[in-house]
Amino acid sequence: MSGFETRTSQQAALAELGRLSLAGAGVQELADFTTHLVAENLGVEHSSVLELSASGEDLLVTAGVGWRDGVVGHFRVSARRESHSGFSLQSRAPVITENLPEETRFVPHPALLEYGVKSGATVIIPGRDRPYGVLAAYAKNVRSFSHDDVLFFTAMANTLGSTIEYVRSQERLQAAETKYRNLVEQVPAVVYIDDVDDLSTVLYISPQIYTLTGYTQAEHMAHPELWIQRLHREDRDRVLKELKVTNDSGDPWRIEYRMVRPDGRVGWVRDEAVLLRDDRGRPMCWQGVLLDVTEERQSEEALRRAYEREREAAERLRSVNEMKNAFLAAVSHEVRTPLSSVLGYAMTLERPGLDEVQRQAARLGRDPKEIRKALAGSRADVIRGDIL
Repeated sequence: MSGFETRTSQQAALAELGRLSLAGAGVQELADFTTHLVAENLGVEHSSVLELSASGEDLLVTAGVGWRDGVVGHFRVSARRESHSGFSLQSRAPVITENLPEETRFVPHPALLEYGVKSGATVIIPGRDRPYGVLAAYAKNVRSFSHDDVLFFTAMANTLGSTIEYVRSQERLQAAETKYRNLVEQVPAVVYIDDVDDLSTVLYISPQIYTLTGYTQAEHMAHPELWIQRLHREDRDRVLKELKVTNDSGDPWRIEYRMVRPDGRVGWVRDEAVLLRDDRGRPMCWQGVLLDVTEERQSEEALRRAYEREREAAERLRSVNEMKNAFLAAVSHEVRTPLSSVLGYAMTLERPGLDEVQRQAARLGRDPKEIRKALAGSRADVIRGDIL
């Protein structure tokens, strides 16, 4: 194979590894594929991916080509400078050996010599916080590795490290999303993420939306205008006006409105959301919750009606009280009139020069008991309507 054909093949191998990672391959599949590509494009009999342990003391062969059964997944080498892979890890650079049995920089592993390995190359597989491990290639003949070989070998290790980190980040993201989804789908509220637009296009909404609106999660996701369509006609203009204001200002959104279910029933919703922004302060999306406040609103309405009834009853009692006061005032006037006359007559009869009979009549008129009798008679007259 010519140099041009070799470089073309190596570039295709790198592209294939990247494509595989984007296709959703797992870490193990990527490692297995890499060892095959390395063995094929470098023309070696053995290749392996060694993962650095959590302690950092050793490296485990997790994938390989040309090894006997029981090596992959079980065989470990030291991560210190005494091993070929450990020496590469510690020196943080590719380590090429063209005559492994005569190597003096590190101690060749007996297993490699048993396989008849004569030449080899190792390079670090990078990771996010520390190296993921080491990529190794071994040949049974004494050979050199060209500059292009080393570049390809290093590029494969870097690509593998990047793809492994990508896969792991996706796994972490998926785990976090699953945890978040499980959390939001258990709370007694609807959690949503909306786009910052005039329709509040749904990017995500929790399944509880069906209980609240009568429409499924899929229906809300598929029909951006469904939310606006199901707003109560008396609330729609008010809500859309507030939506535009908050989209422009970025202020927190808090509003209550009615929504009409498919069966025609009306429910009250409390809608609260905050605007999320990116690192540059640009609006990304609205994240919020929907709460069913129908019972709360019904209770408030029942209290309002009860208060109105109490107020009306109090008004009626006030009117009755005013009528009673007016009636008593009228009765008091009618009672005082004959009583004043009695007292006046009595005082007249007590003047000097009156005979004994007249004086007794005066005393009788001023006697409290007699006055009460007169008062009682006058009240009876009032009640009967005899007083004109």
